[in-house]
Amino acid sequence: MSSAMIMEAILTKIKTVLSEAEEVLASAVTPEASEEVNRLLGEALSAGWTEGLQTWLVTAETDAETIEVEGKTYRYKLDSEKEFLTPGGMIRLTRRVYQPDAGGQCYVPLDAAWGMENQFAAVEVRDAALYAVALGTPQEAESLLAKCSLFQPSATAIKRMAKQMGQWLEEHEGEQRGQGEQRGQNYLINRSDPFVSSLTAIRVAEPIPAETRVLCASLDGVNVLLSEPGKKQGRPNERPHEDAVRNTLSPTSYKNAVVGSVSFYGEVPAEKMSPQRLASRDAARMPA
Repeated sequence: MSSAMIMEAILTKIKTVLSEAEEVLASAVTPEASEEVNRLLGEALSAGWTEGLQTWLVTAETDAETIEVEGKTYRYKLDSEKEFLTPGGMIRLTRRVYQPDAGGQCYVPLDAAWGMENQFAAVEVRDAALYAVALGTPQEAESLLAKCSLFQPSATAIKRMAKQMGQWLEEHEGEQRGQGEQRGQNYLINRSDPFVSSLTAIRVAEPIPAETRVLCASLDGVNVLLSEPGKKQGRPNERPHEDAVRNTLSPTSYKNAVVGSVSFYGEVPAEKMSPQRLASRDAARMPA
């Protein structure tokens, strides 16, 4: 497929969206009309973006009956439709799915071609969502992205992305350490190495004090009242009336917030009864 055909697909889609709102575009300029036109242009941009991306992606699809991947032969099994969240919005792709004759894990060439195997959101979406959730809760990240982006992941999807990234960092921590040399309690790491993980960087930036004799760790939690729907707490009515049976949810709910602390202690000074605290590191997490 040529670039001209892809551009034509984009322009046709944008024109279709805008032509359906000629009345809005022809209206007088007012604050209210401005909001509507901006919304319409965003909708047209999203439609053109996703149409262009989808048209380009299908160029990587294959019609072969069998393919070979890493020495293993896969045979065409079926067509499967899947939704993907891209920087331009949601797209729906029909992809050819392949599987070995003996069964086992399937392989989708189109997903592999653009790095979306076992993924729902494009890397740019994941990057923005993870940055947003690092600054607030998943619900706040959802609201923020809904106001300023063409893609709008739900709080649940954002939680899933954060969990997936956390697992990936932990699993690949050993592979991401870069080239370093350990000397006692100090680590020499090439900080310009793009493969040095954030976990390693954090640990290197917080060395254990040389005078440490005791390490103390503690963990505690507390139930926090949140403005989120949840099951009603407390003992149910012995004779529930109809409304009580029907209304089993509360507009608020309690969830557990956790705080942890790690402290380093040195020797006990001669004039005191307790050891000297050299440093403390605290971390807290609100309910997910």
